[in-house]
Amino acid sequence: MRQCHPFHNLECTRMRSLLIIALLCSLGLSGMAAARSDTLQVQENAPDRYVVVKGDTLWDISRRFLKQPWRWPEIWRLNKEQVKDPHWIYPGDVIVLDRTQNPPKLSVEGRDSTVPREGDADTVDAAGRTRLSPEVRSTSIANVIPSIPLQDIRAFTGQPLVVTDRQLLDAPAVIGFEGNRRYGSMGDEVFVRGELQKGVRVFQIFRPGNALVDPDTKAILGYSADYVGDARLSEETEPARLVLLKGSIEVALGDRLLPPGPPPPANYVPNAPSVEIHGHVINVPGSNGMAGRNSVVVISRGAQDGLVPGNVLAVYPAEEVMPEHGAAPVKLPETRSGLLFVFRTFDRVSYALIVQSQRPVNALDYVHNP
Repeated sequence: MRQCHPFHNLECTRMRSLLIIALLCSLGLSGMAAARSDTLQVQENAPDRYVVVKGDTLWDISRRFLKQPWRWPEIWRLNKEQVKDPHWIYPGDVIVLDRTQNPPKLSVEGRDSTVPREGDADTVDAAGRTRLSPEVRSTSIANVIPSIPLQDIRAFTGQPLVVTDRQLLDAPAVIGFEGNRRYGSMGDEVFVRGELQKGVRVFQIFRPGNALVDPDTKAILGYSADYVGDARLSEETEPARLVLLKGSIEVALGDRLLPPGPPPPANYVPNAPSVEIHGHVINVPGSNGMAGRNSVVVISRGAQDGLVPGNVLAVYPAEEVMPEHGAAPVKLPETRSGLLFVFRTFDRVSYALIVQSQRPVNALDYVHNP
């Protein structure tokens, strides 16, 4: 703004006032826009009451009520600790949407008596309704509604899947089979060289796979580890003797052994990451690099980046250009391909299920906060 002359004080004052008003209006409008975009949006056809049935998932139910299913904790008024332990929705529970509150609120009102639930001993009120509360209950966790379809992720929840270069170097290796064979199957004896963890009797066998590379930095984030089978220690000799148990494929020379890790939790509340996430799809297991709804993908961000199971991410196509008659390439507008639900995290990579897709998801596609 130009310098004020003593004879122009009134004009300058007016100019300053106009600038201040414009600035305040701008801030006010941007704040209102941010507030509107941040409003919890309920589906137009969301029911006032919903009875949970066997086969439902938390994702299905949240999508039934919310336009942004990853905002599930907000509509339940869940704190951080409750988000970590969501074992409180079962078949037969009656979920009620209270539209009188701002924002609207979900709660479990009771249980539909026509839907039996094994192991429950809840009290009945004067109106004959079973009263429940959205808290952890002592009933069978096996009956709890899962977050996402377990059949789609079961093969990715119990095995190593990702190992570091240090784990590869330190892991005991298969060096032979009885009868001098090159492969082994269930019931065969196998010889292993390397230091087995003390006190462990049953080990998981994995086969080192390809390096998982960050497309941005070209750094190796880990190595894929394909599950082969299990083996039980029979003699702590050198080399050690083990008997092969169940397996998905034949065990081969060079396969490695690790003790089984703790099973990952089966349930997670869908929620948005608490930090900014920018990464890529770096692997699509069991496919030619293209995936759709209910497929599992590997992404280039993990626990070190702030991801936790239950986080929901949006996925976008990798940068596309359309060369036209020899002219300079043109960047296409960014269009969301779908949503990913993170269900297992490692230090630097994570596994996620595609829960919504408008177009195929490919290796190198971008992932961001939803």
